[in-house]
Amino acid sequence: MITPPFQSAQTLCETHPFLKALQSDAGLAALKVMEEAKGNVLQFRLQGAFPSGFPAFLATLVLARQKYADRFPLAHNMVFTTRAAEQATGERIAYYKTRFAHGAKRILVACSGLGGELMHLVRAFPHAEIVAVDADPDVLAYSAWNTLLVADHPNLQFVCARLEDVLPHLGTFDHCFFDPDRRTGGKRRLALADYTPDPNVLIPELLNIAEAVHTKVSPMLRDFGVHLPHAITWIEEGWTLKECVLHHGTGTYPSVVHIEGENILEDPVLSPASPTAQEYLVELSPALLRAGQVDVVASALSARRLHPKSSLLLTKSPVAHPMLRYYAVEKQVPFAPKQLKKQLRGLSFVVKKRFFPLEPREILRLLSVKEGGDTVLFCTTVAPATRVAFFCKRGIVGA
Repeated sequence: MITPPFQSAQTLCETHPFLKALQSDAGLAALKVMEEAKGNVLQFRLQGAFPSGFPAFLATLVLARQKYADRFPLAHNMVFTTRAAEQATGERIAYYKTRFAHGAKRILVACSGLGGELMHLVRAFPHAEIVAVDADPDVLAYSAWNTLLVADHPNLQFVCARLEDVLPHLGTFDHCFFDPDRRTGGKRRLALADYTPDPNVLIPELLNIAEAVHTKVSPMLRDFGVHLPHAITWIEEGWTLKECVLHHGTGTYPSVVHIEGENILEDPVLSPASPTAQEYLVELSPALLRAGQVDVVASALSARRLHPKSSLLLTKSPVAHPMLRYYAVEKQVPFAPKQLKKQLRGLSFVVKKRFFPLEPREILRLLSVKEGGDTVLFCTTVAPATRVAFFCKRGIVGA
């Protein structure tokens, strides 16, 4: 068996020219000057002998630390590349995803990126053996730096190589976290085959050495490739869909994860509620929609779909849940622009739409109404093909 060139986090940081310079007194002084120049390399005057390209590195670092301060609690000490940072897993999601590897003794992080997930894995699995692989020597070194901000893990090793070249020589693993480049050529890619490396090729190879493979893909992905996953997890923060994870191999994983601050909810269970006299429109969160849970929720709420192609529900049995939004219906009228314009001109509404041909801004203009107020004007289509407007009390989470 060929042994890959394993390196420690300390070694990578000590041998990378920019990181080595950054750890020196002169490097820290240069960073402070760049911070005062607010990342403007043209106003930067380098004092001392530094590697070629170091000013540009510092400029990127200063701007990235500012840009991603809300996304990463340790951003003020992390190192970044812009491209890798754009694709990095956020703090709360990375923390949650460590659950996928529960009980693991050996973990592979394939395409480690800036180490967003790695930083949480070293804390969650202090006694496991963890191997991180990336083909980009800069990105790999930066992930080592970022990981050391959290812990100097005794069993963490790094390999700078293409996955295809070293997989047969890494041994076997309980779990693999695979994070391919989804912006090849600088453009967002929505087809699995356009990722680098190609998951269609790599996932079968990863399954030869790992019991379970968890592949991060764009939540906008429509084609899941030739090797269908046995499970898919849709992850949202608040009401923003953030990530999709394809699971291949062993294990059981949730379909939907909702993260709200410190709270994490998996696969909501909705207990039947007693019917009320009030009717509610019901919106499902993005993760529920992508997981195809509309009919499941409709059944739990004794609700009906307004149209077979619409996700909007109508119920008299609301069940409070952060993945559902309710709008108390005051009245329903046909969407007749001329009549509505006469009635509503100059009034203020929050305009929403589902399965409707016009965008909210177009509806505002068409009806000559203002944006705002406490009443929601919900425009949609009901079966068979009737366009209607619901006047509702302002939407809230839960009932």
